[in-house]
Amino acid sequence: MRLAGIQLGSYSVYDEGVERCLDHIAQAGVNTLLPYAVGGGRMGLPSAVLAPDHGVMPGETPVTDVWVRFDPALFRGLALPCPQPGPGQYQGEDVLETLAEPARRRGMRLHPRILAHYPKDPAFSQVRAHAADGSPLPAKCWRHPELQAWWAAVVESLFRGYDLHGFHFGDERAGPLSEILVWGRRGGCFCEHCQAEGRRRGIDLERARTGFLALEAFAKSMRSQTGPASDGVGLSLLRLFMKHPEVLSWDRMWIEGRFALERRIAETARAIRPEAEIGWHIWQYATTFDPLAKAAQDYGSMTAYSSYLKPVVYHDIAGPRLRGMLTEGFLNQGLYRDLGPDLGLEFHRCLLGWEPVPAWRNWSGPASARPTLRGKWAAASGKSAPPAPPAGSMPASGSTSPSATPTSPAIPKHFRKPSAPPWEPEPMASSCAGNTTKCASPT
Repeated sequence: MRLAGIQLGSYSVYDEGVERCLDHIAQAGVNTLLPYAVGGGRMGLPSAVLAPDHGVMPGETPVTDVWVRFDPALFRGLALPCPQPGPGQYQGEDVLETLAEPARRRGMRLHPRILAHYPKDPAFSQVRAHAADGSPLPAKCWRHPELQAWWAAVVESLFRGYDLHGFHFGDERAGPLSEILVWGRRGGCFCEHCQAEGRRRGIDLERARTGFLALEAFAKSMRSQTGPASDGVGLSLLRLFMKHPEVLSWDRMWIEGRFALERRIAETARAIRPEAEIGWHIWQYATTFDPLAKAAQDYGSMTAYSSYLKPVVYHDIAGPRLRGMLTEGFLNQGLYRDLGPDLGLEFHRCLLGWEPVPAWRNWSGPASARPTLRGKWAAASGKSAPPAPPAGSMPASGSTSPSATPTSPAIPKHFRKPSAPPWEPEPMASSCAGNTTKCASPT
């Protein structure tokens, strides 16, 4: 049976009532529910902009963060604790138990969904990733044995405790290259487990460490007023990769660490229910915004252990998010800083293989009427576009003049890049038919 699933914030089941909620979903032809088992808090947006077609407005009270019951016995002997419901509305509710019979009556399958969510427990500090200089990072290390054992216990508890058809997992994290070059943060992992894997692969550890420190210094210079070398951002970055190819090998090792965790999750589920359908959330950062993240997101490597993939596109918010990402992540003192807004957008579209080709690429009319991204931004913001620099006046890469950084109209706060992704809480789901995700098997 073809899978037609919907991502569902578990609070919607209780806000709207389970029967009403599922009746509304059934109208869209959905046959698979992906409710949050862990995480999936409210969006934090005004109720007036959410799901007006449901007839029941979602609440605004903060909700709990664990929606199912886990078996503590499966976590005995592990360094990391069994997930327990946190405070908030609907604390103690079991969404899988609530949905089981109503979903069965409608012929709907249950795939509990978890975006990597870790309790605020000091025990999780021992599985943190470490930067090239050994300092701890906020992110968790994919390869840490205790983290892998904890995820295996989470999945085993779900499949032994409930009659499930599948499971859906995701982790909205950028790879090391994106963390450093796009977000301006430290990235990668040099913990003992990653070092051991690097040695096993024949990667020179010290050269990789030196390369990451050089990449961090490059990113810091790129975001400064002076920029990197006078050769410009692109050539300077290529030179760095040629001098430190171990950086690329270490970045690949990072994403393959996630693939290894996903494979273990799939094997754990299928050891209990061989026919279980296991799918993965591919966040929008790696489908739309960032060529580095998209290049690392190798679908072909995932199909061997996957039943389906769910790439996130979010048709309604993708444009504003892309606009904010391009401006603050790539154009303003970022990787595209030497290109300017018009050429920067065209380069981004061409790099990702998007069609149709931007109108300004094949423009044959008068130069004065040539469409530009600058004009599109002005129209979207309702403000006058900043004047374009005279032809041929683009400052040199190393210039310290104010015009060295491409200008653009102010971006609404909601679309700006904050200190950590994602920019806004992911739409959790209303059972709105317009947000239905249809997922097909990759095979």
